[in-house]
Amino acid sequence: MNMTTGTTQEGQAPKRPTLEVTERAATRLKQLAGEGKRIRLEILAGGCSGFQRVFRFDTLQEGDLCFGPAGAELLIDPTSLNLISGSVVDFTDTLAGSEFELKNPNASSACGCGASFNL
Repeated sequence: MNMTTGTTQEGQAPKRPTLEVTERAATRLKQLAGEGKRIRLEILAGGCSGFQRVFRFDTLQEGDLCFGPAGAELLIDPTSLNLISGSVVDFTDTLAGSEFELKNPNASSACGCGASFNL
């Protein structure tokens, strides 16, 4: 990549990190959001596979990126987004429990419960 112009050797602009929030996840995010609180997805070192995903209530911080429709935005910091760019956040609700799921195409392996991954 040419750092001066921000283009690749092929002359195309570099791909921006992305995150997809499914309709099911957006519906649940909207149900949980309120009073200025939103859900944050954060990637931290740890877990049984190297990196762990953490969903928690938080407020918008400087530098945060928001993904999802209005009223159901998922907050994420740029460092976390770089580790999971191209991922899909979904929500499942089964007899075994309900949870937000992260489908990360960058993961080379993941733990059995899906809470942590390795790159």
